[in-house]
Amino acid sequence: MQNQARLKPKDNKYAPIRRAKYLLLLFAMMEVAAICEAQTSTNKFSYFIDDSDSHAYIELLGGERVLRPEKIEEARHAQISQPASDDPDGNWGAITNGLQASIRFKQRVYGTNEPIVAVVLIRNLGEASRFWISDHGIQSDLAIFNPAHQKLERKDWLGTNTFKGKLQRMVQNPPLVSIGSGLQVKAELDLRQWFDLGVSGEYSVHSILEAPQIKDPKIEDMVISGDAKFLVAPVAKVDFPIELACRLAMDGGHLKANQPVELLITMKNVSTENLETSETDPLRDFRFVVTDVNGIMEPRIYPLLDKEMDHSKMAVLKPGESREFKVDLAKLYDFPSGFGCKVIARRVIWQGATKYGEAESSPIEIGVER
Repeated sequence: MQNQARLKPKDNKYAPIRRAKYLLLLFAMMEVAAICEAQTSTNKFSYFIDDSDSHAYIELLGGERVLRPEKIEEARHAQISQPASDDPDGNWGAITNGLQASIRFKQRVYGTNEPIVAVVLIRNLGEASRFWISDHGIQSDLAIFNPAHQKLERKDWLGTNTFKGKLQRMVQNPPLVSIGSGLQVKAELDLRQWFDLGVSGEYSVHSILEAPQIKDPKIEDMVISGDAKFLVAPVAKVDFPIELACRLAMDGGHLKANQPVELLITMKNVSTENLETSETDPLRDFRFVVTDVNGIMEPRIYPLLDKEMDHSKMAVLKPGESREFKVDLAKLYDFPSGFGCKVIARRVIWQGATKYGEAESSPIEIGVER
């Protein structure tokens, strides 16, 4: 098998833009650094505190900040929070400008239609806050090679791969990400949403993050993780009893900010048998995967925790019969002005107490006008 060359610096096609970007961001970086340089940490890096939610610290009177005790306790016992030497399955890379990256998968083999979720970790081993630049979310910071050792291009359903898209992103939303000393952040991304992984075989992926130093930024400053590998294997086709279809209640796909985002979901029984489903509320019965440029979004609330929905009834769906449901995604997610995303609806189907499987709709795109 031929050796696969590791991709280090990103393609130089947009090098002039990156140089201009560094100059534009330098002042912002120095301003943030002036605040963070004074921050000291008692963390001796025997473990790393998760700051994925930006709530690692508690603000005290007088402006002092201390790490949250529950965050410390969580990090002490979490495998992903241990030093790289104690996390052999993490595929940790070398330390660059104080930053270190890891990428891993929860399983080794995936079916041809199964979600492939990568877990990316970025931690700061320096004594002060560090920065990296993420052009269009974590999916733009990955290098993925197919079984033929060819680098895969990222799907561009938001138009961010174009020159205009890159320039607009640079001007409107400087992609500067900071992380405090002794902290780490985690991102999970379904690679199928962004890359063509339909060919069976072994894939290899590693992260590439631009992490320039504040005083002397260089294009070559890259934080590169180790290689994580996974297999895509064909699976036998199983006739699934449910077919899901999803569309916006409003035609056109573009909405105005601060208005309902109503989806119409059609559930059809495509089997030859009656199908019983337990129904409570569509927001609870269906699961939604909402993906923006930064990856999979977390809902603002979780309907499963809403006690007012703690009721259910059994409904029978006859062969060939369809039922339509309306849900307002704005009750679960924020849709600000200028926002764009892709939505998939899912529904778990049960046979008695046994999970039969999960039906999934085709993705739809939603845009919110500025």
